[in-house]
Amino acid sequence: MSRAADRPDGSDEAKAGGREAAAWPLHIVSSGVCQYVDDLSPLACAAHGLVVDANWNINLEQRWPGAATILPGRPRRQIHALRARPSELAQPIPWIDPADVNPRQCENTVLLELKQAGVVFWRAMSGICMRQPAYNYHGHALVEEADFDMPTSIAGIIDADLARWWQRSGFAWPPPDFDPIGLDHVQSVAGSEISCWLQVWLTGSNAEPVVLHPNLPLKNIRWEVTRPHGEAIAELAFRQDFVGHPVDGSDRLYGDICLTIYLRRQEYQTRGMGAAIEASAALRGSVEEHESFLQSGYLGQLSNVYA
Repeated sequence: MSRAADRPDGSDEAKAGGREAAAWPLHIVSSGVCQYVDDLSPLACAAHGLVVDANWNINLEQRWPGAATILPGRPRRQIHALRARPSELAQPIPWIDPADVNPRQCENTVLLELKQAGVVFWRAMSGICMRQPAYNYHGHALVEEADFDMPTSIAGIIDADLARWWQRSGFAWPPPDFDPIGLDHVQSVAGSEISCWLQVWLTGSNAEPVVLHPNLPLKNIRWEVTRPHGEAIAELAFRQDFVGHPVDGSDRLYGDICLTIYLRRQEYQTRGMGAAIEASAALRGSVEEHESFLQSGYLGQLSNVYA
């Protein structure tokens, strides 16, 4: 506070200080304040009209750079969605018949964040696309999935975390190349520091988007060396499982939404762990082991966190 503001005597110095403060437009003062407030909602409620779209856009850029121009909807609701808890589930979860699943294309954006010990180290965007499956086990002509290309630097971070996790589990690193190993129970050990945050933004005929936010904890870490080429594959699977309830009282059926990170060493047997890593990630859904049904599967059973 200035010395002039401390003077109660109405002196010329105090009056000059008041005129100087009054010369600052309110929107400049409010803009400066809003840049330092992480959550503008309380300020917007306390001073209606003080927080404008430009202030929400600043906060939005801090949460996800580029979101203001990429994502649909209003800035205030966009921030609300990005900060929302995972989507609620429809209860009871209905049974989805794989025979009735029809993959469909919809304008969408998939946002992915990978975190290490709660700190974001990679952000990526993709979209759910329809394609013909490489292996058509179930006779489906089209499937839905979203793919992410991962830079080498990010693959190195995940690979180092995987090595630490593996050693904490009591296994030798690198794993032996003569016997494929699969570890299915991450919960039984200290756990990996890598976590996943993912949202699917759908744009339909309505002006407002639908934002689905699955809960994807790390459920499975797997290592395998294939033959005869000696390719080493590590997989980290972040998955939300579903149990559908048929209306006719028959057995329950299962499905999931899964983001799988793949780390591949093409020349593992000749170069060992020094071989170059090729990394990628894929978002898929399954209905009773019928793979790659996302928008047509259990993703649609999640509530809209934009609403």
